[in-house]
Amino acid sequence: MKNKADKFKTKGASILKGPTNIRNFINDSSEHKENAQIHKNTFPQLHKTPAQHSKLGRLHLQIRQDLIDKLIDTVFKRKRDPNIDNRDATQRAVIEDALESYF
Repeated sequence: MKNKADKFKTKGASILKGPTNIRNFINDSSEHKENAQIHKNTFPQLHKTPAQHSKLGRLHLQIRQDLIDKLIDTVFKRKRDPNIDNRDATQRAVIEDALESYF
């Protein structure tokens, strides 16, 4: 057990000590890059949008807090309703429905 503790102390001391000059720093970082594992996402997420939403835009605005609360409550009510599809229970869907009914 003491051997592991000594290895840990030595490793910690070398990390805290750091490189003594820029050449050691560059050499040390290149060694880490060679040993690093590259993460590849094998299953990229594809976002499917219905044909009617093929042209989307982004609008950033601030609205009253009571309206925000109503919209969020509506989203959560839709998410809990088993008869409503999850695509219709998003913030965007709720806001689009509200705007369509208003206009």
